[in-house]
Amino acid sequence: MAEGGWAGSGPFLGSPPTLGFYDSKFFPTQKGHFISHFCSRICSTFKKEKPWRRNRIQVQPGGADPPCPDVQETFLHESELEMCLSDLEKEQMKEAEAKLLHLATTDVSRVLLSIWRFRQSRHKISPQHRLKMNEVLQAVIASAGSINIEAADLTIKMAAEDALSITDLRDVYQDAAGNILVALWDHFPAEVLTRLLESFQNRLLPYHSILHILGKLANKAFAESNVAKINIWEQKLEEYVYRLLTNVSEKIYLEEVSREIMKEEPERKSWDLEKLFLYQYYGFILRATDDSHLVQEHLRSILALSRRGPLEAKGIASALGLAASRHLKEVLDSLDRFLANASMQEKGLAHGSQGPPWDTLLLCFGRVALDIKAEVLPRANMIASQMAMLCTANPQDMDLKKTFLVAVLMLLEAIEATGKAKHLRLTMKTQLVECLTMVIEGEPTQKLANTVRQDAMHIVAQLSKLKPPLEQSRKSRLLCAAFQSVFALPPLDTLEDISAKALFCQTMGTLEGMLQGLITEDPYSCDLAHMMETMEPWVTSSSIHIRERAVGMATALMKYVASHLNLHHFAIFSMK
Repeated sequence: MAEGGWAGSGPFLGSPPTLGFYDSKFFPTQKGHFISHFCSRICSTFKKEKPWRRNRIQVQPGGADPPCPDVQETFLHESELEMCLSDLEKEQMKEAEAKLLHLATTDVSRVLLSIWRFRQSRHKISPQHRLKMNEVLQAVIASAGSINIEAADLTIKMAAEDALSITDLRDVYQDAAGNILVALWDHFPAEVLTRLLESFQNRLLPYHSILHILGKLANKAFAESNVAKINIWEQKLEEYVYRLLTNVSEKIYLEEVSREIMKEEPERKSWDLEKLFLYQYYGFILRATDDSHLVQEHLRSILALSRRGPLEAKGIASALGLAASRHLKEVLDSLDRFLANASMQEKGLAHGSQGPPWDTLLLCFGRVALDIKAEVLPRANMIASQMAMLCTANPQDMDLKKTFLVAVLMLLEAIEATGKAKHLRLTMKTQLVECLTMVIEGEPTQKLANTVRQDAMHIVAQLSKLKPPLEQSRKSRLLCAAFQSVFALPPLDTLEDISAKALFCQTMGTLEGMLQGLITEDPYSCDLAHMMETMEPWVTSSSIHIRERAVGMATALMKYVASHLNLHHFAIFSMK
């Protein structure tokens, strides 16, 4: 064996064994002295070779070298972390918190593990101290790019236990623990939801603190429209419901959740979010129920709550959508009956009275379209017809207009998700476009304060992908409404707010996208000529900013046609 090597490997493979293994007590005296001497020579060679210095195994104190730099750094790091965690209940609290957040920028998992070890090693930690650590945890997780699964699992377990703990800090302590789980949802949704459902402890309804967290997650999951997270959410809840139904009857289960939903607790600030989860939970139970009469009975009860506000409307729509994925006929029949009754009641209402909950019904039809998946195709025209009718129920209601836009987007998303949109003939397309035109016409030209006209034009662009193409006579009113609504807005230099300027640019871009969609919808119908003729009053306007916008849009359309379509298909036209 050459000096500096090791039997069975080159100098770069592995590390030399410790001297302790070749101690003389394992060998006869003379051989032990020889081997100990030989190993000392090997280790001295490793000491000289600086590139291999980090591979050395520490020998016993006495002749031992100091720890290598990264080991020293680890010890310092851990010591500093423990000191910072201790300082969180002292006067140096803010400095300690800042240090912890800084240390987390280099290794967030180590900070999480250190907090967990600190909590485990100290049995007497005040609730105020634990609260501060939980607040730091939430801030660390919220800013983290990635987290180690081991650190996440321990933190999820600790936060879930804290969420059920009763302290003199009341809801503040449980809320802080809940915020940790909400932050971890972005990284490990399945693990977080599994732990929360375990916290039900086989009860039909969760404890208040767990319900509060689930309400936040229900809102977060669907607001983000993250398909992967929504799938995890639905899968875990469905599994839990089916598991409970093996031990309890459907009727008892539904009545228990229904009673909780019927409660009105305005003093509870989080009640709206909690009820959003309860409605989804209700929907999963309805979906799992085999008794169709029981389903219809509870659908009537749900729809009777539809006047309680926008967040409640969102929950009701979610429950009906989930139920429709298995009981579609029952859900559609219930919606038809409720709509007919609401229309009759509207005729007898005194002036100024609260009208029927048209916005809730719009959301219900949109949610049903999303949740019935491929079943939406044969029912798309029926759903579109109901949406168009509900939109015209109160044309002056801005909230109703916004809800209509959301509902139609749901329907289009559902159609696209089937992958068979090109085979669908949406005969109610014309009625939807007329409603969208009405929405655009209702927007003021003196200011640009929201995205309503932009959203309406975006939906028109999406509808242009579906058959049949719009008739030219139907397009004229739409084009005039869109041109007036966008071109006549105040000059850009009068908009002081940067966000207003950005919104205007986005609106102009959406208008261009809508016009492109209308052209490509039917390239042989001379739509470009029709658009240019319709645009002429704005091209020749006496207002410079209106004229510039119209000419710029006309130029952009000509460029689009030249680069994307065959100009031979377009008729020759001239603008007088």
